[in-house]
Parts: sequence; C-alpha cells; structure tokens
Amino acid sequence: MNNSIILNKIVNYKLFLFNYIYSIFLSISFLLIGVILSNLVSKFLNKIMEYKNIDKTAINFVSTTIKYSVIILFSIISLNKIGVETTSIVTILGAAGLAIGLALQNSLSNFAAGILLVGFRHFKINDYIDIGGGILGFIVSVQLFSTTLRTLDGKIVIVPNSKILSGNIINLSSEPLKLISTCINIDRSSDIKLAKLLIQDSFKYENRISKNHPTFIIISSITYTSIEITIRFWTSRENSQFVISNILEIVNTKFKENKIFPPRYVLKIINLNNIK
Repeated sequence: MNNSIILNKIVNYKLFLFNYIYSIFLSISFLLIGVILSNLVSKFLNKIMEYKNIDKTAINFVSTTIKYSVIILFSIISLNKIGVETTSIVTILGAAGLAIGLALQNSLSNFAAGILLVGFRHFKINDYIDIGGGILGFIVSVQLFSTTLRTLDGKIVIVPNSKILSGNIINLSSEPLKLISTCINIDRSSDIKLAKLLIQDSFKYENRISKNHPTFIIISSITYTSIEITIRFWTSRENSQFVISNILEIVNTKFKENKIFPPRYVLKIINLNNIK
C-alpha cells in the first residue's frame, strides 16, 4: 500500500515537472515568436508605407510603436502560459501604468508630442529646422519620446518632443530659396553708379542666383570716408555660402579693374596740449 502511494506521488511529481517545463518552454517560445514577429511586422509596415510614399518621419514612429506593442502583447501571452492569469496581468499593468503615468508625466507628454509632431508633419527627415535656444540642425529621426538633430558642425542633439512642440518651429527647408543680404564698403570718392553697374554685371557670372526673383543693390549708408552698398539676391539654401563667396570675389576683381577702392580711413592726431 505504501509503495503504491509513493509510486503515485513520484508519477504525479514527474507529470507536474513535465507540465511545468513544457509551460516554460511554451512561454519562452511565445516570447521569441513575439520578438521575431514584431521585427517582421515592423519591416513589412516600413515597406508598405515606403511604397505608398509616406513620410519617413511617420514611418519610423509608427513602426517603432507597432513593434513594441507586439512585444508587449506576446509577453502577456508568455506569462499566461506559465500560469499567470491574464486578468491579473491586465490589472497589474493598469495599476503600474497609472503609477508610472503619474511619475513620468514629462515622458508621457513627450510621447503625446511625438504623435502630434508626426501627425501634423511640421517637418520631415533631413529637414533643417530652428527650434529656438540656438538649436539648429537637420532632422535625423523622430522617436517615441525625443527627436534627434544633426547640427552643421556634426554634433548630435537629442531634444524632448514636448520642448519642440511647445516652442516655435522654423522649418528652413520648407522653402528651397533663401534671401541673401550682404554689404560692400567702398571709398567715399568712388563713382556710385559705376559701382552699382559692376555689381549688377557680377550677377551674370553666377548661375545659382535665382532668375525668377529680383536682385537689389541699394546704398545703405554714407559716412565721412565710405559708402556702404547692400546687395540682396535669392539662391538655394545649400549653395548660399558658396554663392556669396563667389559674388564677392567677382565684385572685388571688377572693382580693382575699374579703380574702385575700399574706404581710406583717415587717422587724425590731436595734440591735447593745444586744447584749452
């Protein structure tokens, strides 16, 4: 009798151990399937949205959100396979979500701001924006809680989404052309009309200046020794610095050929002993 009881206990223990190991195996399998499936779904959605020519900013944001949602879903299923009740998991997640939400209000506001940034499409990947505070750069990515920018000198700046949405966003890439304004100083005795004609002629040698917008050559100030000429023209943003350099070089050559010189500053020495 005792031997049969012991034998039954051993059999029941083996069955319990087998079922427990099998449940753990199923749990790990579902978790791995969830991770693999999340990557596949994310890539599949990326291809569909790219085929539909959806903005890259929205693609990255949506695919990341879907990926982690699938992982969370399969994590719940995985826990259920080892005996954890789904209702308990949902209750725990609800309570934890409330506690985390109260503790991480800023993070949730960043998440909500990220959704609004993607939804309203204030900018897209590779746009050059100014968000104030001296922060200017090209959009690298828009994530769940932050946006990554790359400055002109190669620095990577990570900005919370709520900070971007709460301030002014200047999208410098929304318009392809930029109005350039620069000044040239010449000697007061120079021929103003000739100088303006030479500058106007210099524009003909620069094909990157927009022909669909007017150019401006105005006298902005006249002092005792100099005349300041302001020139304005439209060109593409990416070429603006090169165009300015080229125009100034051409103007300088033409001024030298026509004997138009920079201001001659007069140094006047005053003998303080003669001042009474």
